[in-house]
Amino acid sequence: REYVDRQTRDRCRKIFCRMFSEVAGETAFTYLNRYRIKKGIEYLKGTDMTVQKISGLCGFETASYFYKVCKQFEGKSPRQIREEVQGIQVP
Repeated sequence: REYVDRQTRDRCRKIFCRMFSEVAGETAFTYLNRYRIKKGIEYLKGTDMTVQKISGLCGFETASYFYKVCKQFEGKSPRQIREEVQGIQVP
């Protein structure tokens, strides 16, 4: 029974991922990371919470992964985004 449940779950996951990609034009994983970074940027701009705290609130397991994904999607680190909002020159 457990084997059948696992097979069914895996098949449903594959179907969902394929359908999501067709509709959204990107993978569910990419969409989720893009959403998480968007929320993270809102926190960076609107609060003085640490990047560590923000990364956790946005669902990232580590702050370093948050940095990496932020840089990937935004071309800037969280620190650079926050400093731009505060009017600090970033080298």
